[in-house]
Amino acid sequence: MSSPFVPKWKHDVFVSFKGGDGTETFRSPLFKRLKQVGIGHFVDDNREDAGKDIESKRLKALEEARFSLVVFSTNYVDCSQCLNWLVKILNCQRHPGFLVVPIFYENRAKVLESARKRVEKEKKDAKKKEWRGALEEVKKSSGYFELKADRECLHNRQN
Repeated sequence: MSSPFVPKWKHDVFVSFKGGDGTETFRSPLFKRLKQVGIGHFVDDNREDAGKDIESKRLKALEEARFSLVVFSTNYVDCSQCLNWLVKILNCQRHPGFLVVPIFYENRAKVLESARKRVEKEKKDAKKKEWRGALEEVKKSSGYFELKADRECLHNRQN
């Protein structure tokens, strides 16, 4: 008799967003709905008080997730810590079966333009290159979700 398959993931989804940027009205219903349909999630809220323990916990949670939801806003892409996490999340996408789902809390074009401006302000060339590559990957993604003006409904978009 063979033993049952035990998945390597601890969380179904790793959720990344910038805390305190107005996305609270979207996040709470999202987490409630994920729970209702039985999707376990880890929340990466990029708190300013994050220490080493939190960072290692986040990285472990990311590595143990099946996919990631990245909630983009102009505040998210203006935060170097968030952009660093975006790079880590997209690196996980290279693992078989891992999926990244971009969700734009604000207009996609506006967010991507804010991201471009933030990258250009970075002084370190290596960071610039890393962030630019990550954002280009998001820009080229075949699909994404964008919130409607009422912030309650997601629209699936294809590039």
